[in-house]
Amino acid sequence: CSTMWKNCKASNCCSLGCKCHWHTKYYASCVGIFGSKNRCEKEEAIAKQTKSLAVLPGLRTWHHNLKVDDDKKAKNLADVQKKMDMLDKKWASFLEAAKKKETDSIAEARATYTEAEDAATKKQQKLITDAKRRETDTISKERKKSNMAVQQAKKHAAGVIAAASRKAERAITDIWVQTNATIKDATDEAKTTISACKSKEKSLIEAALKKEKDVTSDAMAEVRKKTAAAHQATQDADSVRKKAVDLVHKRRREEKAALKHLQHTSHILRAKKHKRAMAKLEVQSWVGAEKGAHACEA
Repeated sequence: CSTMWKNCKASNCCSLGCKCHWHTKYYASCVGIFGSKNRCEKEEAIAKQTKSLAVLPGLRTWHHNLKVDDDKKAKNLADVQKKMDMLDKKWASFLEAAKKKETDSIAEARATYTEAEDAATKKQQKLITDAKRRETDTISKERKKSNMAVQQAKKHAAGVIAAASRKAERAITDIWVQTNATIKDATDEAKTTISACKSKEKSLIEAALKKEKDVTSDAMAEVRKKTAAAHQATQDADSVRKKAVDLVHKRRREEKAALKHLQHTSHILRAKKHKRAMAKLEVQSWVGAEKGAHACEA
């Protein structure tokens, strides 16, 4: 793993007490985990780990207690669901029995009505047949009597049919009343049981949630405190890094400016040296020419 301020782009790994901080998506370097500017904070990291290990048994105990509460809630929910399923099954059984009883009673009433109607019709046909047979023997004498017998037979048949119809209607009405009463009793019992189960489930859930909130509030406060400290340390380290990067950029700009000034100065110096050499050469030429002139005069 890389050390302080070293490139950790390839390994994404730093020495103990440092962390790999990505400045851009192309460059990452190791910085102090708690904000140190010049070293990896190994001792602080070990101390923090030791403190975390000391707190871990308590957190495990809280986790175990929460798991036990969750198991209890799950068991209570399963028991409530089982009771509700039993009530649904019982209600469905009552309803099916009531419907069957209603269907059987209606069928029985219809059979009774049909039987009475058939008997009245047969008796009517028999009376009509007898009247017609007597009418054949004494048409003029018995026609009136036959007509009366036919009317009486029709009236008697209508009365029998009406009585059977009323009896069937009363039977059907009684069956409907009994069916509705049975359904109402089953529904009321199911609603009462479901309401009691829901109230018990709600009280158990509220108690478990309150206990869970009380147990976790202290742990969450400690976690938030440590998270805030770590966040502040990260911000401090990032601020130091930014200042260092700005300083590096400033030095580079100064170096470039100094190099540019040096190049310009060197250019001027070379020009001056060249100009000086040309002037010296010109002076030497003039001195030589002057010496030559004096030699000719002599």
